[in-house]
Amino acid sequence: MWDVATGAEVMTLRGHKEYVSSVIFSPDGKRIVTSSKDSTIKVWDAATGAEVMTLRGHSDRVQSVAFSPDGRQIVSAGRDGTIKVWDAQSGDEIITLHGHESIVYSVAFSPDGKRIISGSNDKTIKVWDVTVDHERMHFGDRARGVSFSPDGKRILSGSHDGTVTVWDRSSGVELMTLHGSKGGNTGPSFSPDGKRIFLCQYKMMKVWDAATGAEVMTLRRPEGWFLATFGPNGRRIACWSVDEEWDNFDDTIKLRDAATGKELMTLHGHKITSIAFSPDGDRIVSGGDDGTLTVWDAKTGKTWSTSGRRRPICPHPDRAIRPV
Repeated sequence: MWDVATGAEVMTLRGHKEYVSSVIFSPDGKRIVTSSKDSTIKVWDAATGAEVMTLRGHSDRVQSVAFSPDGRQIVSAGRDGTIKVWDAQSGDEIITLHGHESIVYSVAFSPDGKRIISGSNDKTIKVWDVTVDHERMHFGDRARGVSFSPDGKRILSGSHDGTVTVWDRSSGVELMTLHGSKGGNTGPSFSPDGKRIFLCQYKMMKVWDAATGAEVMTLRRPEGWFLATFGPNGRRIACWSVDEEWDNFDDTIKLRDAATGKELMTLHGHKITSIAFSPDGDRIVSGGDDGTLTVWDAKTGKTWSTSGRRRPICPHPDRAIRPV
């Protein structure tokens, strides 16, 4: 975890046997959930770094995890083609959703917590009822990344051809198509206020106005895939990268102004595969290709071990998912 104000590293968590594919804070910021190539999902105490529990059920790499808005459930998407919903307190598996015929790349809850959206390599996007193994709607798109708009009225998907599609959630009607560069993407997202859409691709990141589709900003890098996530207030973007072959991840996070793209700060740590902001925006947690998490505390600037004992460590402890 990282201090967003100072860039100080405050905690390193170890437990996964393979690289961390995704990481997310609970809505109240008290827990961190991670998924990994080792087929497990782990829940951590965000204050102490203690491992709370491990969720097992997927037969292959877990691609993506997300919390329900009330923090009571966790949803996971697997390379085994399944989606699983878990009780966030007990770790019990509540339901497994079947329907995709290939890898499920990404998954998310709707803002009201009643729906789950999933994007798969089988060229479909599916919307599910949370309470039953029932598919309510599907769209035809090979989606690397899917997400709901903050108001839950729109669905966003990123396709293998570099296009981004905005869909009406209720009717499934396509509202808008945005064009990035050809050659895949690493998943589009809405900004927290729903006013912007951003897409990470090879050597660039594009930002559009979500209402008009006008391109607002393009950030470029000389080599590698651009990866990024918005902070909760939408004012900052955390950026990192991986090489063209997805073999060598960068060991730095660059915090940028979301409006101008100006670089504000560089954080140095492990080889970074995934990133999430805490709900208050004061902390960043990053997953590494060595299976560790790095956590930086904004208030104390001190590092905690996984046992919860305070101790200083070197800020360099020794994969994300390929685009479609």
